[in-house]
Amino acid sequence: MTKRLLDYDYLTGLRTYHEYDWKDKKTTISYEHADVSPVIKWNQDLANAGLHERQRKKDVWHAATVPEITIIQWRLEGIDIFNEDHWPMVRKKLNDPENKYLRTWKGRI
Repeated sequence: MTKRLLDYDYLTGLRTYHEYDWKDKKTTISYEHADVSPVIKWNQDLANAGLHERQRKKDVWHAATVPEITIIQWRLEGIDIFNEDHWPMVRKKLNDPENKYLRTWKGRI
C-alpha cells in the first residue's frame, strides 16, 4: 500500500494523504498534523494580552482558536464545530480543563 501526499497547508501544517490498497481495493484518506504549537502559542499570547477585557463591551470577541486536526478529531467523535446544533457540545469541549490551550482568554465560554 503506497501513501501519497495530496495536500499540505503551510499555514496550519495539516497534511492530507491518500492510500490505496490494491489487494482489498480500498481507498483511505488520512490527515496528519505536524505541529499545533504555533496555534497554542498564539492562543496563549492573546490570553496574556488581555484582549478579552478590551473587547468585553462588544457583542462578539475572539474566544478560541481550534486547530484543524482537532476539528477533524471532534468530527470523528460526532461533534461538528460548524453545526450550530452541536454548539452545546463544542462549548463543553472548550470549557474542559484539558482543552484550555484552545481558549484565547481564561474565562469560560
